Amino acid sequence: MVIFALGETMLSPWGPALVNEIAPEHLRGRYNAAAGLAWGVSGTLAPAITALYFNDHLGDCGPWYWRHGAGGRSAHAAA
Repeated sequence: MVIFALGETMLSPWGPALVNEIAPEHLRGRYNAAAGLAWGVSGTLAPAITALYFNDHLGDCGPWYWRHGAGGRSAHAAA
């Protein structure tokens, strides 16, 4: 949580400035709205997705298991 808070603290001051630097002047409002929407949607969906993930008892074996463990072995065997 400390790492998350540190990253959030570092991103907050320059995030909107970066969006304003990238956006053309006549589209800055839309770019800022899209950036805010992305943060809002991710902040809303991430807890729900995480809850579903742990509710299905998938918390014991993370996605890295499927990528490098069982999934990786079956993909390797198919090749």
